[in-house]
Amino acid sequence: SFLKTLETGTRQFEHLVSELQASGQKALPGADAFKLYDTFGFPLDLTQLMASEHGLSVDEPGFKGAMEKQRELSRSHAKCHDAAFGGDVPKGGEARIVKTDDEVIGMSRHHTATHLLHEALRQVLGKHVEQAGSLVDVDRLRFDFTHPKQISEAEMTQVMTIVKAKIQADIPVEAFQKPIAEAKAMGAMALFGEKYDDIVRCIQIGDFSLELCGGHHVPHTGVIEDVFVTWEGAISAGTRRIEAISGTQNIHSFQAKQVEKLKDIASQKLAQTAKMLDEIHRLDVSLKLQSAPQVAASLNKEAAQILVDDVTAYCREIEKILARLKSQKAGENVSELLAEIKELKAGVPVFAKSFEGYDIGTLKQLADNLVNAHHSLLVVVAGVESDKGSWVVKVGEPLRANGISAQSIIQKLCEISGGRGGGKPEMAQAGGVDVTKIDSALNQLADLL
Repeated sequence: SFLKTLETGTRQFEHLVSELQASGQKALPGADAFKLYDTFGFPLDLTQLMASEHGLSVDEPGFKGAMEKQRELSRSHAKCHDAAFGGDVPKGGEARIVKTDDEVIGMSRHHTATHLLHEALRQVLGKHVEQAGSLVDVDRLRFDFTHPKQISEAEMTQVMTIVKAKIQADIPVEAFQKPIAEAKAMGAMALFGEKYDDIVRCIQIGDFSLELCGGHHVPHTGVIEDVFVTWEGAISAGTRRIEAISGTQNIHSFQAKQVEKLKDIASQKLAQTAKMLDEIHRLDVSLKLQSAPQVAASLNKEAAQILVDDVTAYCREIEKILARLKSQKAGENVSELLAEIKELKAGVPVFAKSFEGYDIGTLKQLADNLVNAHHSLLVVVAGVESDKGSWVVKVGEPLRANGISAQSIIQKLCEISGGRGGGKPEMAQAGGVDVTKIDSALNQLADLL
């Protein structure tokens, strides 16, 4: 189901974040972002939103590159399939051979919408805009075009206002054949570098657009009903891409899915916040906090996005309060914890323990406090947050002089407990740790020294 897929994808995202934080990286690789999109249905803007909440960016060029490779592979497979069974390869930038009435309507809507979009872009951005690639399918369109800079929100609004006006005007769409020289003399747009026959097929949309095209088109623009842009951005230097969908039902279905994704993000964040509130209450029962935002049963996309923004802001405030309380806790009981030091190896005093609810930041502060209080100490501490585990190892200067390295110890711990990390001889950390193996690793610590 959709919810189960989203939940699995969220867990995968959290695992990736843990690994990035443990290794000190600040950007989610594009290949990982594309996997979230391709496998779990996470749009790029959703992944960027979630990443920003962890102080991370997303490698957008890498994401687009991975997406393009996948699409080229898909198109290659489709062409091989058609050739093997004697079918014609789709022409005019269309992704497939349409076989049913619904497919013909869908393909026609998106192809005519592409022509409207092309001309509207030229009118708003300038005549330098030329098609640089196109893919038309029964449920979506993709249009690549030349333009040297980012499109402003005002420009995009102007483009779509023109497109929607032409749809509402219900302009007749005519298909006719002409000698290519005559078609070009009429002002028909042709693709640069494309080879055409002497007689070409022209698609004319009133006095608005005239292009050479062999694809499916609607008889009049009102059949398109509406166009909604799902993504716009640069794909290479001087080339941009627009992805869009048409048809009222198709758009409503897409927007409903987007709303459900946003609501699920809000619900999951509130569930995580509830756990933090429980922990805050355990640390300080006297603290009074504001109520959490509520997830309404029915929302439009704008309201759902506002909800996510509100929930995100609320979560950040709760995280700050919890971090402050944990920091106080890490400093308050140092003297008590020093009593738990053991000598696992001659001349090596060790403090080793796991802490429920401690993140890497809190573990590092605790390790600093312990070594500041006992300079010749080896600290090995683990944090457990739900199903996520982490390690922090800190080595006092006298022990480092004797060859004990935090970096070496963290690698050996990860061999037992899983996870990935690194650091320096003085301090090292790891994330993505299997919480069920932390106790086993701590019990084997003497053998690792």
